[in-house]
Amino acid sequence: MTLSQSNVDHFPVAFKAVKMEYPDLTYTDYHVNIIHESEHFFDNKRSGVHSQVSTSDLADAVEQVAHLRGRARSPVSLLERAYMKRVRRYLETSQNPIRCQALKSSCFIDPWGNVFPCTIYNRKVGALRDSDYDLREIWNLPETKALQEEIWDNKCPQCWTPCEAYQSILGSALRPWDRNVIEPVAAEPEKPAKSAAASVAPTI
Repeated sequence: MTLSQSNVDHFPVAFKAVKMEYPDLTYTDYHVNIIHESEHFFDNKRSGVHSQVSTSDLADAVEQVAHLRGRARSPVSLLERAYMKRVRRYLETSQNPIRCQALKSSCFIDPWGNVFPCTIYNRKVGALRDSDYDLREIWNLPETKALQEEIWDNKCPQCWTPCEAYQSILGSALRPWDRNVIEPVAAEPEKPAKSAAASVAPTI
C-alpha cells in the first residue's frame, strides 16, 4: 500500500476491509511505503505529490503501521522495520538515510529494455537492444561506473523507496546503516624525508 495525499490515513480501514475477506491476515502481511515522484517510472514528476501531503501526517501513518506490526520476527520484517524507521528522517531532510546501492547492487530496466540506475533517477545508462541483451556490457561502461560514484556520493535525486532502500540496507549491513555523509579523509602525517644513502637499494 503506497501512502499518498489521497489515502494517508486509510490504512486501518483498508486492513479491516481485507481482513473481512481473509480472516488470517496479519499486519506483517501488508507492505507499506510512501509516494515518490519519477519522470520515467510514475510519470508524475510535475504533479508535486510530496507537497500535497503533510510530512508529519505521512511519517505518522508509517510509524503507526510499524507499531501495529510489532516486533520483527523474520528477515523480511527486519527489512520492513529498517525501512519504516527511517521514513520520517527522509521526509524531513529530503536525503536518503542510507547510501544508495543503485548501480552497485541493482538497476531498473523498463519494458523497452532501457537501463536506468533506479526507478527514480531519470538517467538512462544504456539499452539492452544495443548491447545484444548483455547487461554486463552496460554495467561495466565507464559512464555507468562514473554515475554509480555520483550516486554513492549522494549526487542524485534522493529517495526512500523500498525498491532501492532494501538492497541499500542489506549492502550497509557490515557498516553503520546511517552513514550517508562522506567523512573527510584524515591527512596522513608527513613522513621524514629519507637520506640519499637510505633511499638507495643495497646491491648484492
